[in-house]
Amino acid sequence: MLLYLKLMLQLVLAPLKGWEDVELTAPNPRRLLASGLVPLCVIAGVCCSLSAWWLTGSGVFTLIMRGVVCAVKYILSYYIAQAILMALLPRITVDGLIDRERVNVFCLLCIGIMACIGIIINAFPMEDIFLFLPLIVVVIIYRSRRFLCVDRKKTGVMIAFGIIAIILPVYLLGRILSPLIG
Repeated sequence: MLLYLKLMLQLVLAPLKGWEDVELTAPNPRRLLASGLVPLCVIAGVCCSLSAWWLTGSGVFTLIMRGVVCAVKYILSYYIAQAILMALLPRITVDGLIDRERVNVFCLLCIGIMACIGIIINAFPMEDIFLFLPLIVVVIIYRSRRFLCVDRKKTGVMIAFGIIAIILPVYLLGRILSPLIG
């Protein structure tokens, strides 16, 4: 978990240097998923439940469902992002090939940052300024061009693919799964 948090912090503080460090570290995607993203999603779910309890005083079942939906939203977003990028990235890479492990690591780190943003938004629910935090993820996606071997001329398309694959599923799944909360 510490390596996962360290890599995400590096990406937030200095995205270009962060992706270089991710490349040098060459983390194992399975290990990052099991010891990084999944625990972070559980923490995000707990924060979501605590925020709802604090603001609304909802019942226990509603709080548990809210936490589960929040955690599931990020985990499903990871798999959706992975599928979208595996399908779309070969069209914009330099040689038409993709490194599956790099795409997995990219998705794990970006979705993890989205989960951290979710934790921050739940910790300060009345602050609308935090709703602009996903723009940080757009910058991180932009700086990942070399890491994902994307053709320089297709950087704009890569950013669009990244927004569609990383940011959009988090919000869409939140909307789709919210009726389950009650």
